[in-house]
Amino acid sequence: MKNKKLLKPYGQLLFLATVFMFFLSACASDSASHLPSPLELPGAIIGSAFENTIYKAKRKKVASYVAKNYLAIRQDVMQGGGKALEGALDVTGIKGGKRDETKNDLITNKADYFQNSDIVTDALINRFISLYSVKQKDKKINGFSYTEARLVIKNYTDKNFEALRISIQQGEGSALKELASQLNINDMKKQAQFKQQSRQLYETLYLEPVIVVLMVNK
Repeated sequence: MKNKKLLKPYGQLLFLATVFMFFLSACASDSASHLPSPLELPGAIIGSAFENTIYKAKRKKVASYVAKNYLAIRQDVMQGGGKALEGALDVTGIKGGKRDETKNDLITNKADYFQNSDIVTDALINRFISLYSVKQKDKKINGFSYTEARLVIKNYTDKNFEALRISIQQGEGSALKELASQLNINDMKKQAQFKQQSRQLYETLYLEPVIVVLMVNK
């Protein structure tokens, strides 16, 4: 079962294409005229490995630019435009009307892309829960109900968003330490685990939203 999960996307693509071609050859007759044109099938089935490689290469390039210029892009978005934001659009290859749409989307919804405390809270509460077993009797997680723990994280995230972002990026620092303290994570091993798991969230929580909106509009 584990090996099946490790199938390369190319392997899955080749398998699907082979099955589809076999199906076509088996049904090749006038009665098979009801079959849809290959052009109408999902892109995952008819897309070539070459196209997939191009997409991945483009995404990697965009992700690298966003990672290196995240703060500058964020500042440009907050100010309504700037060189770093234009650079992100250039790297992605967004032109014409799509360029203005993407820029306006980022600027109009900047809080969703750059200061979404709900997403950060949900990710951190899941990491907190993973450290402890829920006590069946009172359904407490290290002394907190789920609602109580989430409220602690949400309030802290709202008040210390940027400090927490930096701390998560580094996997250490006073912000994560203080949050761990408020959640009564007193065991040193669990503190280290909480910090490490939080560090692993950085790209997903902060960079990925920007990368996705760029790639969707390219």
